[in-house]
Amino acid sequence: MRKHERSQRGFALVEIIIAIGVLAVVSMFILEMFVRAANMSQRARDKDNACFEAQTVLALYRSLPVQGRAALSVSGRDATRSAPGVWTFYYDDAWRPVVVAPDAGFTLTLTAAPGTDAGALSAGVWETLSVTVVKNEPYLLERQPRGPILTLTTGLYRPRGGAAQ
Repeated sequence: MRKHERSQRGFALVEIIIAIGVLAVVSMFILEMFVRAANMSQRARDKDNACFEAQTVLALYRSLPVQGRAALSVSGRDATRSAPGVWTFYYDDAWRPVVVAPDAGFTLTLTAAPGTDAGALSAGVWETLSVTVVKNEPYLLERQPRGPILTLTTGLYRPRGGAAQ
């Protein structure tokens, strides 16, 4: 009868502390996995939005005549021109255009440079277009931004005296 009473006493305090410790360690790994999954999801959304904005800016650039490029604007926001052939757009964390750089979560830079193909230059004008999108702040649990989230390079050929192709 004595054995029966002893087996129903329950857990000792040391056993409960050990079980809580093991649970805490396992919970840390699970929490880290959730944070990494959230970061991956956010990066995917940001890359998708960056690709959409880059294509929008490239389409707008291609549609403008050479004389109209100085006033390049997206969603009513004019681009900042830091140098000839370089336009910079700023976006907040929700991908809405913003005017000033300190408010920006993302920076999109369009660079247009003359091409080097001599054959194309004799018949028209070849330009190399490059779009780079950078996240200005690091993602959750990162110490510094990783660098560009999107880099897109393409070309544009304009026949002399004609529209872009």
